[in-house]
Amino acid sequence: MSMRKCEKEGLRMGGLNLDVKDLKDCISCVTSGKDQLGKLKELNQYLVSNATYKDNNLVMLCEMYINCVSKHPLRRKLARVSSNPMHQTDILNHIHVTFKTILLALNKCGDMEKDINKEVDETFKFLLKISIDAVINEVIVLDCRASAAMVMVTILLKKNLVIEFLLALHAGLHKNLSVECFHSLEFDSLFLQLNKPSVELVLLNALLTKLPTNILVSKLIDGDCLTLFKGFFILQLIKICESLVEKSVIILAFKTINTWIDIAMRLPPIDVPLDLLLQNVLPHLMVYVDHHIDTVRHSIVDSIKKSFQLLSISNHFDYIITFMKNLLNIDLQSRGKICIMILLVQYIRVEEMLELENNLPKKVMSLLTDVDLSSHACNLYKVLSEKHLSECREINRWIHLWTENIYEHMIGENKEIKANIVEYIIPNLLSTYPLLLKYFINDMKNKMTWSCIRTSLIFLKSARSMKNTSNDFSNVFTDFKEVDGMWKNLLNLSDMKMCLTHLDQQVRLDTLSLICNTSKSTDPVTSYDILLLQHFLHFNMAVEDASFRHQVITEFKKLFLRIFAHAYKEKNNWLSSNFVHVYLEFFYWFVNFIIHKLYASAPYCQISLSLQLLSLLTNVFNENKTSYLLNELKITEEERINFTNILLKCFEDTYDPNRMLAFDIILKKPVFVCTPSSNKVVEMFKDSIMKIYSAQPDSASVAAYYLTYIALDPDLIDIVSILQNEVKTEHLTEFFNAETVLSEIFLSKPILFAHLLLFELKKQLNIMKSSLIKGSQNAPLYGTLYTLRLLFQFNNWSSNHMIITANIKYFSKFLEDLIEVCLEIISLVSPYVTSEAPEGHLCDVSLVEVFQQIRLEDFQSVELQSQVARMILVCCWRSMKEVSLLLGVIVSNFSEKSQVTSAQFLTKETVNKIWNMFCDILLRSKHAGAYELASLGFIELCSVLWNHKDSDLHCIPKNGLTSLINDLVSQSFNNETTQVTRRSAGIPFFLQAICITEPAINANFTLKFLMGLLTESCLHKVCIDVNNFVVAVNILRSFYKDTKLAEEIYPYVASGVIIAIQGFSSSCWAIRNSCTLLFSSLMQRIFGVKKSKMTGREFFTRFPSLYPFLFDKAKTISESTVINPSNPNATMFPLLLLLSHLYPSTLEGSEAIMKLTVFIPYVIRYYHYSWQIKTSFHCK
Repeated sequence: MSMRKCEKEGLRMGGLNLDVKDLKDCISCVTSGKDQLGKLKELNQYLVSNATYKDNNLVMLCEMYINCVSKHPLRRKLARVSSNPMHQTDILNHIHVTFKTILLALNKCGDMEKDINKEVDETFKFLLKISIDAVINEVIVLDCRASAAMVMVTILLKKNLVIEFLLALHAGLHKNLSVECFHSLEFDSLFLQLNKPSVELVLLNALLTKLPTNILVSKLIDGDCLTLFKGFFILQLIKICESLVEKSVIILAFKTINTWIDIAMRLPPIDVPLDLLLQNVLPHLMVYVDHHIDTVRHSIVDSIKKSFQLLSISNHFDYIITFMKNLLNIDLQSRGKICIMILLVQYIRVEEMLELENNLPKKVMSLLTDVDLSSHACNLYKVLSEKHLSECREINRWIHLWTENIYEHMIGENKEIKANIVEYIIPNLLSTYPLLLKYFINDMKNKMTWSCIRTSLIFLKSARSMKNTSNDFSNVFTDFKEVDGMWKNLLNLSDMKMCLTHLDQQVRLDTLSLICNTSKSTDPVTSYDILLLQHFLHFNMAVEDASFRHQVITEFKKLFLRIFAHAYKEKNNWLSSNFVHVYLEFFYWFVNFIIHKLYASAPYCQISLSLQLLSLLTNVFNENKTSYLLNELKITEEERINFTNILLKCFEDTYDPNRMLAFDIILKKPVFVCTPSSNKVVEMFKDSIMKIYSAQPDSASVAAYYLTYIALDPDLIDIVSILQNEVKTEHLTEFFNAETVLSEIFLSKPILFAHLLLFELKKQLNIMKSSLIKGSQNAPLYGTLYTLRLLFQFNNWSSNHMIITANIKYFSKFLEDLIEVCLEIISLVSPYVTSEAPEGHLCDVSLVEVFQQIRLEDFQSVELQSQVARMILVCCWRSMKEVSLLLGVIVSNFSEKSQVTSAQFLTKETVNKIWNMFCDILLRSKHAGAYELASLGFIELCSVLWNHKDSDLHCIPKNGLTSLINDLVSQSFNNETTQVTRRSAGIPFFLQAICITEPAINANFTLKFLMGLLTESCLHKVCIDVNNFVVAVNILRSFYKDTKLAEEIYPYVASGVIIAIQGFSSSCWAIRNSCTLLFSSLMQRIFGVKKSKMTGREFFTRFPSLYPFLFDKAKTISESTVINPSNPNATMFPLLLLLSHLYPSTLEGSEAIMKLTVFIPYVIRYYHYSWQIKTSFHCK
């Protein structure tokens, strides 16, 4: 059907008249992404509600796809340089939705074998062409290619060509040229790309998903005893999995295996391929059962679960029992094996397991020491105990078996096991058998031993917080008649207080949780609860453990919310309620007690916990402003002033998190805080404006918080006029005289203070320009810069949006001046931070002149010389750090995503200047404090640039990375402009910032480019220069260490191991040092922080290229050691260290290539040279 005819007919969609011309106009405008998706959604709704579908709609959808593809630069270079990531995301989304809609339309077409005509056939050919183009195009995301493959298979089914296609596919994959394929120009390009795993995988996935079962199980090849389903599909999938490295492809591969098992479950029992399942599928799945990608691991467990169901239906319980015996005989130190054990419990009686392993509960509980395994082990413990409860006839035996270890561990020394028992085991046991609580309460009353009290305490805590407990003991906590000396008539108050001050932190936390946490949020808090809480706070305010403090905050949050919820419940009779008076007295005591813990000599942990509790209380008060509790909370004005002054004193704390907490509390103005008087604010301002000139960083940072508070406190409305009229200081007088234009912009107090700080910054910069030494002593820049950063960071600029918009020209000039001053500061301090020896670098003047400038007479003193040099360096690197962080905040606040568009303030020229400044800092600075903190601001800049609509700005990060890496792997790398240090200084930070901020639509293109080029260069010694090689290795090390890129860098781990091991034998110390650090990072990335072990089969399946390398290396080292035993090869050390983390798999015998036994003769031979191995590398 022609497009002109299609336009005349139009599309009738239910009650909507969707004109083809309107759809064409929508398609032709690529910027109208929402309209395009809207039309597609209408089309989808129409397809769902209508049984018939016309061919002209398919033509329209084909045009939609062609338009999207034409607008999308599919070639990698063009796609990464000129196209905006958001634009690319929209287009790929349109392509994906279009294919899904085409697929839905084809399903609605029905059987078109009889009705097919020339026009329809042309449409189908066109659909085949575009779907094949998408399948073989690796730039398009994998989900979209999978949908395209399903479109292709559906068309083949409609045209009855699927059998011929399967034969051709089988021949193409097996390189069997004697098998005649159907010849079609559409499929030539597809068959040429079958060597690519992703192409083959999406085809197999589509065939398994779309083909009917009768075709899958039919015998298509003469002389072949296996059908395609029973042999071809699954064997090809297993073969593909062994060579995959891309995350999305690996996920799809194991989902496809899962689909194959789903189809097998629908087959009659006689047709189920059990031999393939037992000999190929299950062994393959067990190799990857501990895969590092969670989605893959879950898919594998689901596949094994379905496999067990198949085996049980086929009465192959002997295999399941054998499988279970093998698992019980090996170490369960992996998440995958524990999940398999959970699956086996459904098919095997727990009593049979206990006969084979009578210490099974103890063995499972021992797994709780591992943080990664604790939740899985607890789940296994729960499943086993539940199943055994249904099997066991003697309840006392069940209780003894599954609770015996709890008593033992509760009085033990292992904190990890105790914490996991409290968090997982006991709640699970209570949910399994609720009457267990009565058993422990009675046991505690009868024995009264510490282990009984401790265990009963945990059970009471868990039962009180559980919502679905048994009615037999749910009333244990509802009797609020307080018996003298007894809490809830269950525990002595003396015992409770002893628990609240116990040496074991977990005991204290459990007792606190018992008091604070209940299943009902409206349960009252009794006077005994208050008494115990006060006792707890008296003895637990100075605990150094951060996790303990965090848990205390969590429990008190539950307590505060419970108090307000119960108070709301009692609002109708609050005057006669005793609880309300208890709550008011507690809040008054709590505020008074906590604030007086903020004295100057208090330890950091006490101040931190106090401020966190006050911040929590402030947030709860603000969320319940209408509560009558706050109206009745009587705090005198004198007390509020005193509390406010104490909180303001917290600005002088040396720890920034504490100052930020105090700052937040004061600005939120809870009922116990008031606004300082004008005289107090004036004194704070005078003192602070002088202290930002201090050479001591602590004093300057304190002043920064005071000034930021004055600028941002909304209640200090008249402070500007007071400062202008009453404060006669040199700083303010000069400022107001210089600023002749006082427009409406000064109605915003934060903006006025920003202008004042910029004015002071210019004065300090002039002093620094005249004499850096005098400036470092009398007018350092970092105090003012730090104040500006706090102001930009804490101020809500959207609240000043109207004022800024009304004075857009003036504010733009302010930002331009501020950025120019920052850039001047960087150019001024950069020579000192980038110096070869920054700690001893003075100026290009004589020492006599230096000491005359700072009025020192003993210029011969070496100590004084070093002090001056350090003073200059501190001023320079701190100024550089503050400029970097300030510009990062400015770029973040005034980016495209903010309410104030960046186009109004940050021009292209300005952004390029900021980029060049960051490049200069990160690529030339040698001071760690300068480039490490500068990278934080650089990350903000890269994030904005990557997503910028302007193509010139969008391509800056990619071009910067490409230029640096190309220079690094070539002979043109300039060591003068890009400094080389022992850790390569800021170069890794520069590259990491670009890669971690790259949009997901780019599919990590820059990361793949960087890792591929660096590994290739280091492996083949393209970098001949030693410095280049060291820098490249240090970059690789930083990327392997970065947890944000853990999964993305996995395909390059094998290359990194080869580079590191080869570097151990280098004669250059710099190369050996960098490769040693690289190997350490790789061991951590492969085996984890705890250096856990892994089966050899799993290791070499993940990194197949390492097996021949390690074997050849072991053989070569062995031969060289025999020739020269006094000087063994240094690579022997990393080789043995790596092999020590591998152990044989239970399935190792099925695959010869996975065997670790080939290394045994060489390891035995190395045993005679253990001392030489330990010393050879260090003495080289």
